[in-house]
Amino acid sequence: MALLGRREPHHLLVSRHDPRFIPIFLRFFLSATWGHVSEDVKTKIETYDSVKGTAKPAFYAGTAYSSWVIIFAEIYELHNNASPDESRASYTQRMANVVQFFFFLVMVWCAQRMLSHFIGEPIFFSITYH
Repeated sequence: MALLGRREPHHLLVSRHDPRFIPIFLRFFLSATWGHVSEDVKTKIETYDSVKGTAKPAFYAGTAYSSWVIIFAEIYELHNNASPDESRASYTQRMANVVQFFFFLVMVWCAQRMLSHFIGEPIFFSITYH
C-alpha cells in the first residue's frame, strides 16, 4: 500500500524516531524484567510523555542562545560581552538583545505551560455540591 502513496495509520506504527518510542520502550523493558510496572512508574512515564512537548522549546531556545554566544562572541569575536561598545560589529549589541528577549520569552512561555500542566485541574472543579 505504501507504494501507491497511501500511508499506514499513524497510531499503528511506532518507529525508533518517534518521540513516543521512549515511554513505550521503557514500559516494555520494565514489564519484561520485573514482570509488573507499578502505578508510580506509569504515572512518571505519562508525565514525561505529556511534558516533553512543553520542555522542548525551552531546550531549543537555550541551544539557539548559546549558539549565538559561541559563534558571535567566541569564534568570530564580533561581539564583546564584557564591553558591548567595543564590539567589532555595531549591530551585534542589538542582535544580542533580540536573542536574549526571545530566549526569555520562550522560557516564560514554557514555564507557564509547565506550571499549568502540573497544577492540574483547578480547585473549583473538584468541589462537590450537596
